[in-house]
Amino acid sequence: MRLLIILSLFVSIISASERDEIKSPDSKTDRIVDFNIEKFSLMHQSEDSVATSSQTLSKKRGIHAALMSAAIPGLGEVYAKSYWRAAIFFALDAVLLTSYFVYDGKGEDEDKTMKAFGDLHWSERKYWSKVYDLALSAQVWEDPVLEMDPDNPRIISEDEFQNTDVLKDLRSLENATEIGYTHTLPTTQTQQYYEMIYKYLHQFGVGWDDITKLTIDEEDPEYAAWIFYDSHANLGRVTPNIKKYRAMRNQSNDYYQTATTMLNLMLLNHVLSAFDAALAVKQFNKKINYAVRVNSQFDGIEQVTTYGLNVSW
Repeated sequence: MRLLIILSLFVSIISASERDEIKSPDSKTDRIVDFNIEKFSLMHQSEDSVATSSQTLSKKRGIHAALMSAAIPGLGEVYAKSYWRAAIFFALDAVLLTSYFVYDGKGEDEDKTMKAFGDLHWSERKYWSKVYDLALSAQVWEDPVLEMDPDNPRIISEDEFQNTDVLKDLRSLENATEIGYTHTLPTTQTQQYYEMIYKYLHQFGVGWDDITKLTIDEEDPEYAAWIFYDSHANLGRVTPNIKKYRAMRNQSNDYYQTATTMLNLMLLNHVLSAFDAALAVKQFNKKINYAVRVNSQFDGIEQVTTYGLNVSW
């Protein structure tokens, strides 16, 4: 029985950016056929099976895909069935997130090391002793009587340093015009606290324990160290411990800056993935509907079966 196959291809083109190129084995030249091979394979099913085949795929929404990828890069591409692109965006986000935590952790570790080094080599008690000495010299503290350290008469004793009333009085004099200081040491050991002790040496430099290594007064090195940074000519000269401390601080900042860069790249990856997911949905929606029809009709005395395939993009 002669079987006549009539193909009805109705193609609605929304975007012509992608087409399936099919080479005809019976022709020496290539020709482009506007249908999806997977859908066309339905034509090879049995007549009974094809006769009941009719399916419509739902369009996907670009806004949904964009929001999904904005939250988790690659998720919107999975929604649009673009799996390779999803893998790329997800892997990139994982690498950037890992890098962020690695460098942020390095910055935190270096910051802790730096602070421990500062606590060991910079003396807050020595600094407040200098404030006390300046207050006495400027006569801005009337009738002060503080106990001094027997090993170093320039330094107030540990008991006085722990006395909150004494520290309160010293803090009130820290920025007195007569003393000439320009900054206020934080009451707690904040980041600003650790920044000040090496940046403003004219005020806080006296607290570093190896300042005597820069002085040339062999008869009274303690006094020479006491007034060393009072001279602006010496502000460019830093002790070995200050140099090491500053290097730690810079290294910590570099780690934190790299972590911040990784975070910014992560945000960019989220944005790019959102745009790409919307594009993937647009491409997916190009070919979403198909229907297969089977009809029987007589051609003269013979029954002819007609197959119809509707494909729309």
